[in-house]
Amino acid sequence: MAQRLMSLWNVPDDELADIHSLLEANAIDYYETGGGFFGISPPTLWLRDNNQLTLARELLNGYAQQRALESRQRWQEQLAAGKRRTAFDMLREQPVMFVVCSVLIAALLYVSLVSVWQLNWGMK
Repeated sequence: MAQRLMSLWNVPDDELADIHSLLEANAIDYYETGGGFFGISPPTLWLRDNNQLTLARELLNGYAQQRALESRQRWQEQLAAGKRRTAFDMLREQPVMFVVCSVLIAALLYVSLVSVWQLNWGMK
């Protein structure tokens, strides 16, 4: 019977290609199901053989740790090189959009909080 290995929601294409290569290199028999016609069910990676589940999970855990280390290292390199975008950079690049978003967020907070305050004060 097939065993669910992992959900593929929000898995980038490069990561999925790496996972496929990893499983194929270790002769692990798998298949993939899509999200269905309406996209309601999650796309999933399945193993055909339950006996390979432990090995597949160990391989995926090792891959995830390696990918996390590489991502963290890339982030540190970008931070050291000054290539990380900050809120100030966004303000400088698109000041109108920054102000519009800030006003919309403030208006949403105001509408949300005023209704709560009115309910609380109206009850007394």
